Amino acid sequence: MRLLLMKNLKKLGQIGDIVDVKDGYGRNFLLPTGNAVAVTPENLRFVNVEKEKSLLLEAQNREQADEIVSRLDGASVSIFMKASEDGHLYGSVNAQLVAEKLAETGIVVDEKSIRMDPLKELGEYTVQIHVRDDLVEEVKVLVVAEGGDDSTESSSKASEG
Repeated sequence: MRLLLMKNLKKLGQIGDIVDVKDGYGRNFLLPTGNAVAVTPENLRFVNVEKEKSLLLEAQNREQADEIVSRLDGASVSIFMKASEDGHLYGSVNAQLVAEKLAETGIVVDEKSIRMDPLKELGEYTVQIHVRDDLVEEVKVLVVAEGGDDSTESSSKASEG
């Protein structure tokens, strides 16, 4: 069965490719899910328009990813957490917290793109951020013990006022 792909499918092809597949695969999966349509002149024109839109969107996404990578280059965040005397955290630092701290510095990344195990000790860590499939950037995360007494915070607030 010859079909025209409407979406990029791994191991099969890109938008606009005409592929030969087994009848059952085409009839039972590709056609019902909208991943492919019959090869007609009308569908070919429609797919070419969709392919141009897809390429434009991909170019915009690539530009945004390159901008994020340039901002992440050499970036680091400090996270203050309560910890025991021996440096063990009362809790943990996870991807969501790292994403929030990066957002505070003006770098917005999806927490799902941050690859890390929860951090449970004080120290300096290197965390990978997968901006795109082929683009990985590293960020330094410094986990610091939170100050035990509030006198330093209240005295600094009083001096500001």
